[in-house]
Amino acid sequence: MRILWTLPYLPWPTTSGGKTREYHLLRNLAARGHRITLLVQSKNPLDDDARAALEPWLERLIVIDRRPLLSLRTLLAV
Repeated sequence: MRILWTLPYLPWPTTSGGKTREYHLLRNLAARGHRITLLVQSKNPLDDDARAALEPWLERLIVIDRRPLLSLRTLLAV
């Protein structure tokens, strides 16, 4: 099965329960033969450690920059 997985944060490093859960779900689904594309919004650029930890389990990794919320106007801007 092909899966598009979207997250508001990178699941690596596993520094919280949510990140740990997402990483292990990703890893286990990939180990069962599912093809996963991960779409992530991130405040920080993707570093080499995170890329090395995630790419073996993914068909594709897409990281979109998330701009900071400075005001309600920023939230509503399109």
